[in-house]
Amino acid sequence: MTELKHLENISLFDNQFSGVIPQSLGINSSLVRLDLMNNKFTGILPPHLCFGKQLHVLNMGFNQLQGAIPADAGTCPSLKRLTLNQNNFIGPLPLFQNNPSLQYMDLSNNNISGEIPSSLGKCTNVTDVNLSMNKFTGLIPQELGKLVNVRILNLAHNNLVGPLPSQLSNCNKMDSFDVGFNFLNGSFPSSLKSWTGITTLILRENHFTGSIPPFLSEFGMLLELQLGGNLFGGKIPESIGNLQNLMYGLNLSSNGLIGEVPLSFSSLDKLVNLDLSHNNLTGDVRFVAKLPSLVMVNISYNFFYGPVPKILLNSAPISSLGNPGLLFCCPGSACTSETSYMKPCSDKSTDHKGTKRIVLIVMIGFASLIFVALLLARLVKISVGDAQENEIHDDAGVSLMKEVMEATENLDDRYIIGRGAHGVVYKASLDPYRVFAVKKVQYGENKGKLLSMRREIQTIGLIRHRNLIRFQNSWSGKDYGLVFYEYMENGSLHDVLHVKKPAPALEWNVRYKIAV
Repeated sequence: MTELKHLENISLFDNQFSGVIPQSLGINSSLVRLDLMNNKFTGILPPHLCFGKQLHVLNMGFNQLQGAIPADAGTCPSLKRLTLNQNNFIGPLPLFQNNPSLQYMDLSNNNISGEIPSSLGKCTNVTDVNLSMNKFTGLIPQELGKLVNVRILNLAHNNLVGPLPSQLSNCNKMDSFDVGFNFLNGSFPSSLKSWTGITTLILRENHFTGSIPPFLSEFGMLLELQLGGNLFGGKIPESIGNLQNLMYGLNLSSNGLIGEVPLSFSSLDKLVNLDLSHNNLTGDVRFVAKLPSLVMVNISYNFFYGPVPKILLNSAPISSLGNPGLLFCCPGSACTSETSYMKPCSDKSTDHKGTKRIVLIVMIGFASLIFVALLLARLVKISVGDAQENEIHDDAGVSLMKEVMEATENLDDRYIIGRGAHGVVYKASLDPYRVFAVKKVQYGENKGKLLSMRREIQTIGLIRHRNLIRFQNSWSGKDYGLVFYEYMENGSLHDVLHVKKPAPALEWNVRYKIAV
């Protein structure tokens, strides 16, 4: 392949190719596109891929490449897209000397170290930069303020220190800014109020100080605000209530906030995830009842008092621990303090057999999955309402439901392969090539469980990753719904890790890779 002098496009993505990429690739031809994403290539990246100065796309993500990123990547004037994420690259980034065409860069999930080079500021046409999940150290270079076209800047999960450069205010097209899980400090610069179109602001798990800037209320497009795990103090600004588009999350946890939650919180009627835990907040918690869209809420370890709204009574107890003044008043029962509160309230309504139904605990891990997947939905510009309707009532789903019913004899218990907090799972073998894991979610008149199922379908249907089972389709009836997944014959990852069934023992290095 290295001898093909007129070769311009090599696209081998999403396969099982392995071994070392020929190191002379690119020298004898003028490559325009090299896309080897999602394979099992090893070794180092060929050093002269841009030898012909025509390379536009270099996609090498999701492989097992190692070594340093060649200097060639920083001196390629034609390069528009550089994707090297999910590999084992080490060493520093190359200097960016002549990259006027670069628009997209994803180097996340590697072991790249050293400082972020100030020369990155020369890539003035770049719109997306993702350097997260590496080992970068030092300051965020002020030269990044020259990236006037950048929309997404992700530097999360590194070892960066120091304050946010005020020069970033020049990046007035910023849509998503994530520096979470670093060691940054100082206050949030007032100059960054120029980010009026920002939708995602993540500063969590750093050492930022001062009060929560009141000018954040000017970020009217904000969908997610993550300030948890810092050293912010003072009261929550009343102006937070102006962020009426907040949807995916408001996290102010693990700071030093004091005072009562502002009355303006009742305006955040689209908010799905709220975390105020581990602060010094006080007052009653009636504001929670005024937030109809909440799926996950955590007010634990504060000084709140008074009766607990129903949404907290029917959620995991951990979400309100550490507030001795709270009173838990389940319908038909005496009010109790937190110390005696151990389980959610029961739903007194009965089904056709007259048995009581218990409201299932919404597990924090599942809520986190919903939270992350909702972000994916926003990034691909999908309407939540439309996606729910299309996937719940899809004709193919109806047809598949009929086949599953026939194959499982109307979901007979003999076909059950698992039970969980959110449903029973059946194995449905339609033919030797079509085997499904079918989750039955019983909701009856419980609209909360129906909504939960719809969110799961709408979000998990967007995810495509080689390490996750695939959502196939769904069907929804009056009293229950079915979610169809790809069937994995060797059980769950959990069972293998914990050796709950006879299975090959996993070596520690394999377990480590799974965890990563």
